[in-house]
Amino acid sequence: SSEAMSEPRAPAALKGIQKYLDAANFLRKKNPVVAYYCRMHAIQTGIATHGKDPTAKPFLIQMLDGAEQEKATLPSDAAATAQQSVFDVGLRLFKYADDQDRAGKADANIANLFKTFVVLCEVLTGLGGGDELAEQKKYARFKAVHISQCLREGRTPVPGPVDENGNPIQTADQELDALVADDAAHPAAAAGPGPAAAADLPPGYDGVAGPPPANAFVPPSISQPPPARPSVQPYQPPAAAPP
Repeated sequence: SSEAMSEPRAPAALKGIQKYLDAANFLRKKNPVVAYYCRMHAIQTGIATHGKDPTAKPFLIQMLDGAEQEKATLPSDAAATAQQSVFDVGLRLFKYADDQDRAGKADANIANLFKTFVVLCEVLTGLGGGDELAEQKKYARFKAVHISQCLREGRTPVPGPVDENGNPIQTADQELDALVADDAAHPAAAAGPGPAAAADLPPGYDGVAGPPPANAFVPPSISQPPPARPSVQPYQPPAAAPP
């Protein structure tokens, strides 16, 4: 069951997929479809990178068996709506985290919501989605790093866009690109606790109730206006190989 699937953690060889499992566990009660595709992305990534590792293979088999059981409980149109569902939930998480940050309420939970949004962007790419959320992904990674660093150092996070010294900024696209922190440059900040508890996310941002925001949010530091919400093509599972 999905309850049982929340318990296992990836072995050391598969630590790179734990972020997808964390996202799945965070969303499994609020949006089982998105949680399932986070889990499948973890499994597929693990198989591609460590499928023959003797310490990883049993875990991957266990997760794959559980995912098959989980799939049987999903709505019949889950595959057709997978991309749209991941897009909508990700955008809700970003909008909520950004609103809280700009209101001066950034904490570890908000940093983790920004991180979870970045993970959902990766899952969306794995489903064949485009780069409609590329700017938001860069901004969310940068804010997650900034907030995490501030909390570790006992400083108050600066709301909205900040420069490398933690000062508020208003900047154009290309300047923001140069300021976006790369995970490799800040490995300690990129790591950290898993996603916030589901109870920390208020109703309306779980991708279940109500329509998604009308437009993808773009921080005001980006000079271009936000694009209209894109039409995402339904996910098509790969065709079965001929016998």
